[in-house]
Amino acid sequence: MTSNEALQIPETMRAAVLRDHAKGLEVETIPTPRPKNGEVLIKVAACGLCHSDLHVIGGAIAFPLPAVLGHEVTGTIVEVGPGNEHTGLKVGQNVAGGFLMPCGQCDACARGHDELCGPFFDLNRLKGVLYDGTTRLSSLDGEPIYMYSMGGLAEYAVVPATAVAPAPESIDLVPAAILGCAAMTGYGAVRRGADLRFGETVAVVATGGVGTNIVQIAAAMGASQVIAIDVSDEKLAPMFGYGATAVVNSVT
Repeated sequence: MTSNEALQIPETMRAAVLRDHAKGLEVETIPTPRPKNGEVLIKVAACGLCHSDLHVIGGAIAFPLPAVLGHEVTGTIVEVGPGNEHTGLKVGQNVAGGFLMPCGQCDACARGHDELCGPFFDLNRLKGVLYDGTTRLSSLDGEPIYMYSMGGLAEYAVVPATAVAPAPESIDLVPAAILGCAAMTGYGAVRRGADLRFGETVAVVATGGVGTNIVQIAAAMGASQVIAIDVSDEKLAPMFGYGATAVVNSVT
Protein backbone atom coordinates (compact mmCIF):
# COMPACT_ATOMS: atom_id res chain seq x y z
CA MET A 1 0.00 0.00 0.00
CA THR A 2 1.43 3.38 -0.97
CA SER A 3 1.35 6.39 1.31
CA ASN A 4 -1.22 8.00 -1.00
CA GLU A 5 -3.51 4.95 -0.74
CA ALA A 6 -3.06 4.90 3.01
CA LEU A 7 -4.12 8.52 3.17
CA GLN A 8 -7.05 7.80 0.85
CA ILE A 9 -6.81 10.97 -1.21
CA PRO A 10 -10.27 11.25 -2.77
CA GLU A 11 -10.76 11.58 -6.51
CA THR A 12 -12.99 14.62 -6.02
CA MET A 13 -13.35 17.44 -3.53
CA ARG A 14 -15.59 20.38 -2.76
CA ALA A 15 -14.43 23.88 -3.65
CA ALA A 16 -15.93 27.36 -3.56
CA VAL A 17 -15.86 28.38 -7.23
CA LEU A 18 -16.36 31.89 -8.61
CA ARG A 19 -17.93 31.81 -12.07
CA ASP A 20 -20.10 34.92 -12.04
CA HIS A 21 -19.48 38.09 -10.03
CA ALA A 22 -23.22 38.54 -9.61
CA LYS A 23 -23.64 35.08 -8.08
CA GLY A 24 -20.51 35.04 -5.93
CA LEU A 25 -18.95 31.83 -4.65
CA GLU A 26 -20.75 28.56 -5.26
CA VAL A 27 -19.69 25.19 -3.86
CA GLU A 28 -18.93 22.64 -6.58
CA THR A 29 -17.50 19.15 -6.71
CA ILE A 30 -14.31 19.11 -8.78
CA PRO A 31 -11.36 16.71 -9.22
CA THR A 32 -8.84 16.74 -6.39
CA PRO A 33 -5.64 18.37 -7.72
CA ARG A 34 -2.29 16.58 -7.61
CA PRO A 35 1.12 18.20 -7.09
CA LYS A 36 3.76 18.47 -9.77
CA ASN A 37 7.47 19.13 -9.46
CA GLY A 38 8.34 21.27 -6.44
CA GLU A 39 4.78 21.24 -5.09
CA VAL A 40 2.85 19.64 -2.25
CA LEU A 41 -0.81 18.76 -1.78
CA ILE A 42 -2.33 19.80 1.52
CA LYS A 43 -5.61 18.86 3.10
CA VAL A 44 -6.94 22.28 4.05
CA ALA A 45 -7.71 22.83 7.72
CA ALA A 46 -8.66 26.49 7.33
CA CYS A 47 -8.48 29.29 4.79
CA GLY A 48 -8.86 32.97 5.56
CA LEU A 49 -11.03 35.26 3.46
CA CYS A 50 -8.90 38.30 2.64
CA HIS A 51 -10.32 41.60 1.48
CA SER A 52 -8.53 41.09 -1.83
CA ASP A 53 -10.65 37.94 -2.27
CA LEU A 54 -13.72 40.12 -1.78
CA HIS A 55 -12.38 42.54 -4.40
CA VAL A 56 -12.04 39.67 -6.88
CA ILE A 57 -15.53 38.41 -6.06
CA GLY A 58 -16.94 41.90 -6.59
CA GLY A 59 -14.98 42.47 -9.80
CA ALA A 60 -12.80 45.30 -8.50
CA ILE A 61 -9.70 43.18 -9.13
CA ALA A 62 -9.56 41.64 -12.60
CA PHE A 63 -8.97 37.90 -12.47
CA PRO A 64 -9.70 35.08 -14.94
CA LEU A 65 -12.82 33.02 -14.27
CA PRO A 66 -13.86 30.46 -13.23
CA ALA A 67 -11.59 30.55 -10.21
CA VAL A 68 -11.05 29.21 -6.73
CA LEU A 69 -9.89 31.95 -4.39
CA GLY A 70 -8.18 31.77 -1.00
CA HIS A 71 -4.52 32.52 -0.43
CA GLU A 72 -3.92 32.12 3.32
CA VAL A 73 -4.22 28.51 4.38
CA THR A 74 -3.20 25.94 6.93
CA GLY A 75 -3.40 22.21 6.57
CA THR A 76 -1.64 18.88 6.53
CA ILE A 77 0.57 17.62 3.71
CA VAL A 78 -0.97 14.52 2.15
CA GLU A 79 1.26 14.23 -0.91
CA VAL A 80 4.74 15.50 -1.77
CA GLY A 81 5.48 16.03 -5.44
CA PRO A 82 8.85 15.22 -7.06
CA GLY A 83 11.80 17.55 -6.67
CA ASN A 84 11.23 18.20 -2.97
CA GLU A 85 13.99 16.01 -1.56
CA HIS A 86 15.86 19.03 -0.19
CA THR A 87 12.86 20.72 1.43
CA GLY A 88 12.39 18.48 4.45
CA LEU A 89 8.64 18.50 3.85
CA LYS A 90 6.86 15.20 4.44
CA VAL A 91 3.44 13.60 4.41
CA GLY A 92 1.57 14.16 7.67
CA GLN A 93 3.30 17.47 8.42
CA ASN A 94 1.19 20.48 9.38
CA VAL A 95 2.02 23.62 7.40
CA ALA A 96 0.93 27.19 6.79
CA GLY A 97 0.83 28.50 3.23
CA GLY A 98 1.11 32.12 2.15
CA PHE A 99 -0.02 34.19 -0.81
CA LEU A 100 3.59 34.90 -1.78
CA MET A 101 4.71 31.84 -3.70
CA PRO A 102 8.34 32.67 -4.55
CA CYS A 103 10.29 30.77 -7.17
CA GLY A 104 13.25 30.39 -4.81
CA GLN A 105 15.73 30.80 -7.66
CA CYS A 106 15.74 34.43 -8.85
CA ASP A 107 18.12 37.13 -7.59
CA ALA A 108 15.51 38.58 -5.22
CA CYS A 109 14.82 35.18 -3.66
CA ALA A 110 18.56 34.52 -3.33
CA ARG A 111 18.87 37.77 -1.34
CA GLY A 112 16.03 36.79 0.98
CA HIS A 113 13.53 39.19 -0.59
CA ASP A 114 10.82 36.73 -1.51
CA GLU A 115 8.31 39.56 -1.67
CA LEU A 116 10.15 40.93 -4.72
CA CYS A 117 10.25 37.63 -6.64
CA GLY A 118 9.98 38.63 -10.29
CA PRO A 119 8.77 35.27 -11.63
CA PHE A 120 5.97 35.22 -9.04
CA PHE A 121 4.59 38.55 -10.21
CA ASP A 122 5.26 37.85 -13.89
CA LEU A 123 3.90 34.31 -14.05
CA ASN A 124 1.54 33.77 -11.14
CA ARG A 125 0.19 36.86 -9.42
CA LEU A 126 -3.32 37.58 -10.77
CA LYS A 127 -2.73 35.15 -13.63
CA GLY A 128 -4.44 32.12 -12.09
CA VAL A 129 -1.72 29.61 -12.95
CA LEU A 130 1.44 28.19 -11.39
CA TYR A 131 5.00 28.38 -12.69
CA ASP A 132 4.47 25.98 -15.58
CA GLY A 133 1.70 28.22 -16.91
CA THR A 134 -1.13 25.84 -16.03
CA THR A 135 -3.66 25.55 -13.24
CA ARG A 136 -4.00 22.43 -11.12
CA LEU A 137 -7.79 22.78 -10.97
CA SER A 138 -10.52 21.84 -13.40
CA SER A 139 -14.22 21.07 -13.49
CA LEU A 140 -15.47 17.50 -13.78
CA ASP A 141 -15.76 17.98 -17.56
CA GLY A 142 -12.17 19.22 -17.86
CA GLU A 143 -12.75 22.97 -17.98
CA PRO A 144 -9.74 24.79 -16.43
CA ILE A 145 -10.44 26.55 -13.14
CA TYR A 146 -7.94 29.25 -12.22
CA MET A 147 -6.19 29.54 -8.87
CA TYR A 148 -5.91 32.74 -6.85
CA SER A 149 -2.49 31.84 -5.42
CA MET A 150 -3.09 28.25 -4.22
CA GLY A 151 -6.90 28.30 -4.39
CA GLY A 152 -7.33 27.54 -0.71
CA LEU A 153 -11.13 27.76 -0.48
CA ALA A 154 -11.35 24.04 -1.12
CA GLU A 155 -10.86 20.78 0.71
CA TYR A 156 -7.42 20.27 -0.87
CA ALA A 157 -4.88 22.68 -2.36
CA VAL A 158 -1.68 22.34 -4.35
CA VAL A 159 0.98 24.72 -3.04
CA PRO A 160 4.58 25.28 -4.20
CA ALA A 161 6.96 24.01 -1.54
CA THR A 162 8.54 27.47 -1.42
CA ALA A 163 5.24 28.89 -0.12
CA VAL A 164 4.71 26.66 2.91
CA ALA A 165 6.29 26.65 6.35
CA PRO A 166 6.06 23.91 8.98
CA ALA A 167 3.49 24.62 11.69
CA PRO A 168 4.15 23.35 15.23
CA GLU A 169 1.89 20.55 16.40
CA SER A 170 0.84 22.76 19.31
CA ILE A 171 -0.62 25.47 17.09
CA ASP A 172 -4.35 25.70 16.33
CA LEU A 173 -4.49 25.52 12.55
CA VAL A 174 -7.78 27.41 12.25
CA PRO A 175 -6.73 30.87 13.54
CA ALA A 176 -3.22 30.25 12.19
CA ALA A 177 -4.51 30.47 8.61
CA ILE A 178 -4.13 34.26 8.63
CA LEU A 179 -0.36 33.83 9.02
CA GLY A 180 -0.27 33.44 5.24
CA CYS A 181 -1.42 36.97 4.45
CA ALA A 182 -2.69 39.26 7.23
CA ALA A 183 0.15 38.43 9.61
CA MET A 184 2.77 38.29 6.87
CA THR A 185 1.68 41.67 5.51
CA GLY A 186 1.63 43.15 9.00
CA TYR A 187 5.15 41.91 9.68
CA GLY A 188 6.40 43.31 6.39
CA ALA A 189 4.86 46.69 7.18
CA VAL A 190 6.53 46.87 10.59
CA ARG A 191 9.88 45.25 9.87
CA ARG A 192 10.58 46.20 6.28
CA GLY A 193 8.25 49.08 5.52
CA ALA A 194 8.58 51.14 8.70
CA ASP A 195 11.87 49.55 9.82
CA LEU A 196 10.65 49.88 13.42
CA ARG A 197 13.31 50.41 16.06
CA PHE A 198 13.04 49.53 19.72
CA GLY A 199 11.38 52.30 21.73
CA GLU A 200 9.77 54.10 18.80
CA THR A 201 6.11 55.13 18.73
CA VAL A 202 3.74 53.58 16.21
CA ALA A 203 0.34 54.79 15.01
CA VAL A 204 -1.75 52.14 13.28
CA VAL A 205 -4.51 53.61 11.12
CA ALA A 206 -7.40 51.14 10.67
CA THR A 207 -7.61 48.01 12.77
CA GLY A 208 -8.89 45.40 10.36
CA GLY A 209 -7.12 42.11 9.79
CA VAL A 210 -3.76 43.58 8.75
CA GLY A 211 -3.96 46.49 11.19
CA THR A 212 -4.63 44.20 14.13
CA ASN A 213 -1.56 42.18 13.24
CA ILE A 214 0.50 45.36 12.96
CA VAL A 215 -0.55 46.31 16.50
CA GLN A 216 0.57 42.94 17.83
CA ILE A 217 3.82 42.84 15.90
CA ALA A 218 4.78 46.42 16.75
CA ALA A 219 4.22 45.69 20.45
CA ALA A 220 6.23 42.47 20.22
CA MET A 221 9.10 44.29 18.50
CA GLY A 222 9.45 46.79 21.32
CA ALA A 223 7.49 49.89 20.33
CA SER A 224 7.16 52.13 23.38
CA GLN A 225 3.70 53.31 22.33
CA VAL A 226 1.27 51.65 19.94
CA ILE A 227 -1.67 53.91 19.10
CA ALA A 228 -4.57 52.19 17.33
CA ILE A 229 -6.80 54.46 15.23
CA ASP A 230 -10.15 53.55 13.68
CA VAL A 231 -13.67 54.86 13.16
CA SER A 232 -15.26 51.90 14.95
CA ASP A 233 -15.34 51.53 18.72
CA GLU A 234 -16.13 47.86 18.21
CA LYS A 235 -12.86 47.33 16.34
CA LEU A 236 -10.89 49.42 18.82
CA ALA A 237 -12.23 47.62 21.91
CA PRO A 238 -9.92 44.57 21.74
CA MET A 239 -6.79 46.50 20.74
CA PHE A 240 -5.47 46.87 24.29
CA GLY A 241 -5.43 43.10 24.51
CA TYR A 242 -3.33 42.97 21.36
CA GLY A 243 -0.72 45.39 22.69
CA ALA A 244 -2.04 48.89 22.00
CA THR A 245 -1.18 51.49 24.63
CA ALA A 246 -3.88 53.91 23.42
CA VAL A 247 -6.85 53.91 21.05
CA VAL A 248 -8.35 56.80 19.11
CA ASN A 249 -11.71 56.97 17.36
CA SER A 250 -10.97 59.41 14.56
CA VAL A 251 -14.65 60.29 14.16
CA THR A 252 -15.60 60.98 17.76
